[in-house]
Amino acid sequence: MADAREEETLNGRVLRRRSTRPWGALALAALLLAIGTTSLTVWLFIATGVLDAQWADNALPCFIVGVLGFLPGFYETRIAYAAWRGWPGYSYEMIPRLDD
Repeated sequence: MADAREEETLNGRVLRRRSTRPWGALALAALLLAIGTTSLTVWLFIATGVLDAQWADNALPCFIVGVLGFLPGFYETRIAYAAWRGWPGYSYEMIPRLDD
């Protein structure tokens, strides 16, 4: 893998510098984590009866959206946190970039 700080050049001219952090992917991971957490919280409120019975038909979609948002969001956010903390074996290159 190429170093994330590498410069792309053409005939000695710098075309662009790659950022060390994939900001777009990190923002998407944070958004997925927030949506997943919110959906799972709403599902939990529906399942425990905190919300009225009129919301019972929304329990399964809330659970599905929550799981599909929470799992990848948590996974990517955990990798980003570990890379930021400098834990061995983690780097920002483990997170797929959205611009590739």
